[in-house]
Amino acid sequence: MTDIGPRGSLQASANAINSSGQIVGSYYLTSGEGGAFIYSSGKMTTLPVPAGSTAVSALAINDNGEIAGALYPISGNAAHAASYANGVWTDLGTIAGAACNVGMGINLSGRVVGAAIFPQTQYHPPKPGKHVPFISSTDGLINLNTLIPTGTGFTLTDAVAINDSGQILCDATNSNGSEHAVLLTPK
Repeated sequence: MTDIGPRGSLQASANAINSSGQIVGSYYLTSGEGGAFIYSSGKMTTLPVPAGSTAVSALAINDNGEIAGALYPISGNAAHAASYANGVWTDLGTIAGAACNVGMGINLSGRVVGAAIFPQTQYHPPKPGKHVPFISSTDGLINLNTLIPTGTGFTLTDAVAINDSGQILCDATNSNGSEHAVLLTPK
């Protein structure tokens, strides 16, 4: 067993690992500082926070070492889905109206999937906002519900992973509100 968290950390959480053993996650120091990290070849490195952002998150890593996660803009707007490659963060955008847009999976082609999470709609009793799954494209984030045939009986809620064949693993609900895992396979 290897402790990969930084010395003096109060908490460190790993989110993903690739075939080379590179790990991404987040940490918090006893001083209250924290950030996203990549652990590679026995060394933990804090991922940079680009200008215009207050923080970053790293939730997935592919075998090229490219990372999917989110940027948190200074302006206080919704978190933006993002990818990180070659030392640079790329803002992938948002789904309009969402409170948070997070990249949760990335394949070797650099396609990112994730979820846009909308604001809570009711507080007493609590009723969470809807989730909308997305895939990144050159035109921004695309709602995966718009890419599946109508009449399936499912509403996709979160895209959690994408493989190198383009298959996407999603969470979904059926017309009864029951949760299901579904696999999307491109034609």
